[in-house]
Formats: sequence, structure tokens, C-alpha cells
Amino acid sequence: MLVPLARSGYRVTGVDISPKMLARARDKIAHASIGERAQLIEADGRSLRIDTRFRLAFIALNSFMHFTSAESRNRVLDVVRDHLVPGGLFAFDVMNPHPEILVEADGRVVHDFTRPGPEDGSISTRFHSQRVDVARQILEINFFYDEQAADGTLRRTTAPFALSYFTRHELELLLDARGFVIENVYGSFDLEPYWTDSPKIIIVARKR
Repeated sequence: MLVPLARSGYRVTGVDISPKMLARARDKIAHASIGERAQLIEADGRSLRIDTRFRLAFIALNSFMHFTSAESRNRVLDVVRDHLVPGGLFAFDVMNPHPEILVEADGRVVHDFTRPGPEDGSISTRFHSQRVDVARQILEINFFYDEQAADGTLRRTTAPFALSYFTRHELELLLDARGFVIENVYGSFDLEPYWTDSPKIIIVARKR
């Protein structure tokens, strides 16, 4: 997200807790020759404290769903609010929890892809499974990566994680409690109005 914004002339600051993700971002920034307009900070979004104040902050591509406790969501929203100028905008998107999506989260294993691997003659395959905890509004997800070498040796890597899911009105109440006023709610990246079968819940809010 930083590269196209910086290419458009904006000054951007990216925050991530993962050194490896930041390293990949630095490579992309260097390749795009936009280093003078892009800054990266290694920090936990729930405890970030810098002197800069911004006109816009965003948490993109379902990343807000990784904050799976009420305390962590409150903390990250407070950080966002405190780093915005008065009247600054905050935008984020989450999955719209269709009932059929939750019904299918029953632990079944789904094949995502099989394709050539990074080494000559190797094959990479990914599967995933997800299970819903309705009481906690949590999706427990596991990715399985199978890497088959040219000699037939198979190595499996698993990557489990959890995501919270939300309704539109939960998010509106949460933002109101943390000092934001809702500007718009969209249902897709084409900025279509939010509706029952929308693929996304995209919220644009203003610091009160």
C-alpha cells in the first residue's frame, strides 16, 4: 500500500511488528526509488508512540481482524486516534461475515493451489482449514504448505492464526466509543454501498 501512495506524491509511514515484513517492504521501496517519501517503523500498533500527526491512517486488507481481544482493539484505535490531526480520517476494511462463510468454517481442508516451487523440480501446494467459534466471533485458521523436492522428499509447514469477525453496527459502536465519527460505510473497494451480501465492510471515520 505504501508504494502506490508514495509514487502519487504522498509522504507515508508504515508500521509493522514483523522485521521480515519490514525487510520486504524496504526492498519494494528501494526498487521503486521512493525512499524520500516512505518511512518504516518496527513497532506494535497497540503501543506506537511517535511525534508525527497524520491526516489519514488506514489498516488495510483485513488486518484489523488480527486484534482478537476487546483490549487490543481499544488500544490500537486509541493509538490511531492519538496520531491523527483534529478531524483526521481513519479507514479500514474487514470481511463481511456472511452466514454461508461461517457455516463452511467447519474444519474441512480446502486445496488452494499446486504450482512449481522455488527450487528446480520442486512443487509447492497449499491447503487451508478454518473453524468458527461463534460465541467469541473468532475464525481459527490454519494454512498447510507442502513442499515436495525433486527427489520426492516432502516437508510440511503449518501456519495457524485467529481472526475476529464483526458486524457493521459493532464496528460503528466501537469507533464511537473511541472518539471517531463515521463518515461512510462501503461494501467493496469500488465504494459500493454496504449491503447484506457485500464482500467487505469498509469504514471511513473522522477523529472527533
